[in-house]
Amino acid sequence: MTKIEKRLAKVTGRTESVAEEVGKSLVKAFHLLALFVIGRAIVLLALGVLVLRYGSYKYPSKEAA
Repeated sequence: MTKIEKRLAKVTGRTESVAEEVGKSLVKAFHLLALFVIGRAIVLLALGVLVLRYGSYKYPSKEAA
């Protein structure tokens, strides 16, 4: 193996390890973002149900009474 090939192999190894760490970080960030979005959706749906129930309690339809 020549000197250039050795240096190239060394740089390639470092680049792969950096890319691996960046990939792991992106996956973690994506999972946290997904959990945040799911939690937010649950809270928004719960608030929507709360508003609908309050509205139907406060202002019942005339047909149901």
